Amino acid sequence: MAWGVAAASTANQAAAGRSAQEGQARELSPRAAEEVRLRLRAQRGWLTPESLVAIVGGGIGGLATALALQQAGLRARVYERDSGFDVRRQGYGLTLSTTNSALAALGLLDELRQRDVPSRSHFVFKSDGEILGYFGNAFSTLEDGGRALPDRGNLRVPRQVLRQMLLDRLAPGTVEWDHQLLEFAEHPPDNGGAGGGVTLTFASGKVVEAAALIGADGIHSVVRGRRRPAADPPGYLGVLAVVGITPVSHPLLHERGFYTLDGQMRMFTMPFSRAGDAQQTMWQLSMSLPEVEARSLAASGPAELLQELQCLCRDWHAPVPEMLRGTDPGSLWAAPLCDAQPPPAPKKGSSSAVTVLGDAAHPMGNIFCFCYVRDMVVPPLRVCHRRGAL
Repeated sequence: MAWGVAAASTANQAAAGRSAQEGQARELSPRAAEEVRLRLRAQRGWLTPESLVAIVGGGIGGLATALALQQAGLRARVYERDSGFDVRRQGYGLTLSTTNSALAALGLLDELRQRDVPSRSHFVFKSDGEILGYFGNAFSTLEDGGRALPDRGNLRVPRQVLRQMLLDRLAPGTVEWDHQLLEFAEHPPDNGGAGGGVTLTFASGKVVEAAALIGADGIHSVVRGRRRPAADPPGYLGVLAVVGITPVSHPLLHERGFYTLDGQMRMFTMPFSRAGDAQQTMWQLSMSLPEVEARSLAASGPAELLQELQCLCRDWHAPVPEMLRGTDPGSLWAAPLCDAQPPPAPKKGSSSAVTVLGDAAHPMGNIFCFCYVRDMVVPPLRVCHRRGAL
């Protein structure tokens, strides 16, 4: 595996496939879990169920990694810099596939279906309301020779909902909050392949000894930065993204969303959460701006930022102005979008007990990084697949 994210290991594919076929069990079946353990034991000897795999970052990728490792009978601990789960805002909405084998292997699909806030169609508009196009299963009943199209292929849930589901499935005490990683030192094994590991040092002064380290700490990853200090930092893509949540009700927001664009800005909406007849909608407004201006706007107070957006979109079609007026400034999240080159493939014969996943491994800029859903199960088991892969 590259110092980053690799293709799925055979053991993981087998375990994920069986879990999906057997009805998304809450844990890997005993047979699948034992197969994973046997393959790992046969190929890496240096890691035992008592060895600690340290994961830096308590987002979706980090929590899912810990869960996958625990389901395979391995010991994992997550170190998160936030002081608690509720420190962060609600965040954005996620679009997840109903056929995602990683979610199935983690035992999440059934509950995600129950929490789904459906979206069955999308329109594409100019800012004056002219329709440029539309798509979605709501527009298609019988096509392609009379075969009925599937009702829908995606699930939409808030990020924090999925994050809480992962937390609920982890062993008690797995996550240690208020742990900001300062540095780490990797110790190579001896000539016989024994020993070695990673020493982690946190801002609190705490020191942790681990057999392996997985960085799931985002695009500005400390793990990645310490491992490759000479690498170029993430670069600005020329786009500022602002995300907000609105309770406004409108036919264009009921089980559907839309895109609106004017050449300089683009708005995207999707259902976010639902309680009875009340629905919240997530909107994302992205705009092309010079970096200095984008960073200044992102750093302004939420009320000032929202007022600026209302001014920019005041003449857009309904319900955009109303959505912005109804948005709680406290729900806003804004950031200049950045990207970074993925880590290079390791040299032949190289060995490391450190790897990264999610945005720390392959940031994806203006389309965001939903690939960490696949990262949930793929790298965790591959990380322990063989020492040379790290």
